[in-house]
Amino acid sequence: MSRFIETLRKSGQSAALAMGFRAARSAEPPARLRLVAALEPGKIDKPKDYLEGAHAALLRSEAAPDAAVVGELAAALPNIPWGVYLGGGKKSAPAMVKAGADFICVPAAGPVADATTGEETGTILEVDASLADSLLRAAGDLPVDAVLAAGINTGDTLTWQDIIGVQRLANLLNKPLLVPVDAGIGEAGLKAVWEAGADGVVAAVDAARAGAIKELRQLIDKLPPRTAHPHGKGEAILPRTGGGGSSEPPPDEEEEEEYE
Repeated sequence: MSRFIETLRKSGQSAALAMGFRAARSAEPPARLRLVAALEPGKIDKPKDYLEGAHAALLRSEAAPDAAVVGELAAALPNIPWGVYLGGGKKSAPAMVKAGADFICVPAAGPVADATTGEETGTILEVDASLADSLLRAAGDLPVDAVLAAGINTGDTLTWQDIIGVQRLANLLNKPLLVPVDAGIGEAGLKAVWEAGADGVVAAVDAARAGAIKELRQLIDKLPPRTAHPHGKGEAILPRTGGGGSSEPPPDEEEEEEYE
């Protein structure tokens, strides 16, 4: 399995455990928000200096990715999982996997063949947050490993409307959810996105701020563990006790006598 997808799934597991399972899993560390640093090949001279603190890197460009360029950039990255956004319209997934990609990210409008990978490579589907509820639920049932939200404004000026959008996606999808954020979102914004149900955030690397990703990671590490998890993420349900009879109260004895 993809290294990053495996850690992304763990980010929501502990909050979904019911009381009866806590004792068996008490030794596990609390779930944490995952940080993905997005960068464009050729835009950053020394990418390693900009990615400190990231859990993973996403290589993203408008044109179809070139395997040789991607491989050269990946060699300069720190020892973290990395993936490629395939938005160029070419069947380049096999080449990216061969270059060492841990995961690929594909737009919902892209060809299905672009997302053909091996078992060790994760697939993240970019989905427009404005889709109808039924379509979002359908996206959650597709054979992909995670979903990247598109169309949600999570810049440095975060509004309650933005958080409603994150919460809606988290409730409707049964996949790990990644949300794009601005590098200046701040601690309050990160906390709101995390508590709304995001399992990870994607922040673009800023060439003018070499320490932006490191600062975001420091803020993430300060966030308290999430105490609740959206319904769409498969919460454990405790079995009922005392039999499965009707929940209606027994008829009143006096009422029974009236009809005898």
